[in-house]
Amino acid sequence: MVACIRSTGRNASVNSEGQEHCRPQCVFCHAADGAQYVPLHFDSTHVLSYMPSLRDHCACAACWASWELQNAGHAQNRRRVVTCPVCTRHIDVRRGYAGAELCNDCLTDVLATLPPPPKQVPGPSSTRY
Repeated sequence: MVACIRSTGRNASVNSEGQEHCRPQCVFCHAADGAQYVPLHFDSTHVLSYMPSLRDHCACAACWASWELQNAGHAQNRRRVVTCPVCTRHIDVRRGYAGAELCNDCLTDVLATLPPPPKQVPGPSSTRY
């Protein structure tokens, strides 16, 4: 478990052994202001437990929203599928790992900044023009 890097106002977080490590950077814009989070990752239909190796799969809420919007246009079978740009597993950018880098309260605050989810893009029309 890591002390929340956003609520402490520090440039580093401290793990359970008392070791500091730098704030994770956004995989898109490289910001490291403490507002980055790792979205839930899935293996088939099951949520993967948080592992330190997922730490580098974090981004800002605005960057995740943009990534989600880009991926929404590629959805298949009427289900929006967003993949992680690092590992290509399915992710849910609207949920994150509370207690990983951000405490539950800070994660809730960061997730609240996400815009509404993109509307599903309809499939190709059978009508020809």
